[in-house]
Amino acid sequence: MVEFVNVERLAKAIIIWETVRDSYQWSMKGIREKHRWTWWARKEYWKNEKMYHKYFTGVIRRRIELQTAIKNQKES
Repeated sequence: MVEFVNVERLAKAIIIWETVRDSYQWSMKGIREKHRWTWWARKEYWKNEKMYHKYFTGVIRRRIELQTAIKNQKES
């Protein structure tokens, strides 16, 4: 059974997830620049890194869902 997904909503969701992912990346970069020698000892850096990884894998998962939805839409 094929479950139909709204392609437009999924595309918008990907944009949101990418924006959040990028904000965590910028935050990590700011911490590394501000604390040049001790960034690796900062708890907030590792919290941001964990969330960045979560959103990075989430974007990949949603892109796969989008491609699958487009393929299913073309087949039906």
